Amino acid sequence: MRKTILLTAALLIITGCLARDNILLETKESVIYMEGLPEAITLYPFISISEQEGIASFVIYAENHYQIESRENLLRITPKEDMPDLPDVFMEIKQAPSITVSEMAEEITSSMALARYAFSTPPTAEFPFLRLDFYDGDERDSTVTSFHIRDNALGGVFLATAQYFVEAAEGHNLRFMHYLETLELLPKDFSDLY
Repeated sequence: MRKTILLTAALLIITGCLARDNILLETKESVIYMEGLPEAITLYPFISISEQEGIASFVIYAENHYQIESRENLLRITPKEDMPDLPDVFMEIKQAPSITVSEMAEEITSSMALARYAFSTPPTAEFPFLRLDFYDGDERDSTVTSFHIRDNALGGVFLATAQYFVEAAEGHNLRFMHYLETLELLPKDFSDLY
């Protein structure tokens, strides 16, 4: 049986951190550059714990003006603010066992054949995700779908799918990428602590 636990920002607002044995997960102060200007932000830890073979437990840090929901092998981040008349904005993080980064990239590229492929960005030490971007047009409200793929150290991959609109490339997109930079694998026995 797989259990998924999502610790919300409410708990962290009360305690300031989450502590279990030798693992301490605190809020983080960070700076993100929006349209070239620095913005100080507070990031809260959100945890996904898995007992499923090939699926890693992990923590990701995000701002509290996004809502995060957890389902079986899926963490979904969406803005709390409604944006009528614009494409949905979200980032979903899931894992696929028994597949490599290049195999996942091939699957995505073939499944997105109707969208316009824009570019790919190779992983770096600072951002260890392969990124593939697809656009459905050039208008300010055209949908952009960005796939971020990374090895999960258990023979599978993390797949983070971010969807936003062209005008939000320097808003939601930058925030989602900043959150992905904080993704950390948790020790295999982390779920035993709960």
